[in-house]
Amino acid sequence: MSALTTNRDTKERVPAFRRYLVTPGEIMYAGGIAALNTSTGKIEMASDKASLKVIGRSEQYVDNSEGRNPLCEAKAGCFLFANSAAHPVTVASIGAKCYVEDDQTVSSSGGTNNVVAGVVFDVTEAGVWVEIQPYMSI
Repeated sequence: MSALTTNRDTKERVPAFRRYLVTPGEIMYAGGIAALNTSTGKIEMASDKASLKVIGRSEQYVDNSEGRNPLCEAKAGCFLFANSAAHPVTVASIGAKCYVEDDQTVSSSGGTNNVVAGVVFDVTEAGVWVEIQPYMSI
């Protein structure tokens, strides 16, 4: 390709919002931590399960218990999640990674599979603010 000599209509996608097929049998809950199953390329609720990569917050309720392959939107950003009672995230972890305990709770411990939830933005009495950018190197 040669350099431009006229205006170009360059297409754009907003990386904060992505739509994925839902894993068969899975129910997605709005507001929960969403993860991409890298083995199947489908989305499911985050857990300490091998092959999951957190991609954002689920933006809607989607029931795929019948395996009909609906889509669910996930949004990257900074979100408030519950702090683990067993392995709490502390202010000393600001700027460091935290881990998935379940689909609404983050932890300072990686559990069995070390599923990273994101980077700790802040820790308050209300919970842990987690920055989720699915393709950033943590």
